[in-house]
Amino acid sequence: MQEDAIEEQVADAGRRGVRDLIFTVDGWGLEGLRERSPTFPELEIPTVGDPIVGLVATFGVCSLGVYEELAATPRERFYVKLVEVSVGVISAYLRTEALAAGATDDSLREALTSVEWQALSERLVEDEEARNHVNQQCGPVMSALLE
Repeated sequence: MQEDAIEEQVADAGRRGVRDLIFTVDGWGLEGLRERSPTFPELEIPTVGDPIVGLVATFGVCSLGVYEELAATPRERFYVKLVEVSVGVISAYLRTEALAAGATDDSLREALTSVEWQALSERLVEDEEARNHVNQQCGPVMSALLE
């Protein structure tokens, strides 16, 4: 019985956290996300023609820098989940903006699953220094989301 109550408290906290993320991203809007978009000077980021799709891709790099399999502690695994949820909320918001501007789900998928993006993803799995760079560059916006 007590375990059920604890699980419900955790679920409620998770729902509140996601709701807060959604409100924060919505409050920032497209311009706020542009202003907070991380840059990755030590990586070659594949280009994407559409600027909004480019933002989806750029924020998506933040989730490429974290892997639960590489997280050694519960705290690191928790951080991975926070980044994944945060990038998911940002991506959902930007997808809506991209579709309103004329993009399609097919064009989004095509841009984000290119050979170049796959190569970057593979590099980040293998290259700890590159992952550290991504995490350092994404840290400020991830922290701002959780304030």
